[in-house]
Amino acid sequence: MMRRVAIVAVTVLALVVAALPVVLTLVLGWYRTDVLGSTFGEGSDIYVILVLLYAVWLPGTMFGMVYLYDRLGYHYQVHDRGVRASRREDRRQRAGRAYVETQGEARAAAERRPAPDDEHKKA
Repeated sequence: MMRRVAIVAVTVLALVVAALPVVLTLVLGWYRTDVLGSTFGEGSDIYVILVLLYAVWLPGTMFGMVYLYDRLGYHYQVHDRGVRASRREDRRQRAGRAYVETQGEARAAAERRPAPDDEHKKA
């Protein structure tokens, strides 16, 4: 249970850290500064800086999240398959396949042995 809580906490922490530059920009009023001379219009320079910052910030955040997941022993793996059948449905499908297979084997065995009428005609 504690491991699951720690995994959720790491995920929430990664989201908070990922949003930190934008939150700081808005809260501290950095979006009103004119650091680069605003070539794209008034107040646009902070967005250029944020894009450049996020090019490094987000991969670093994800690296930290993956590192913490590994320390917790959680190895996420994407599953590229559909919804799994329930145990009951899986058991029924296996029984149906086994039934069809045994019917096929019985039919093949019947075709291999001679018919009873053929034995009387040879004698």
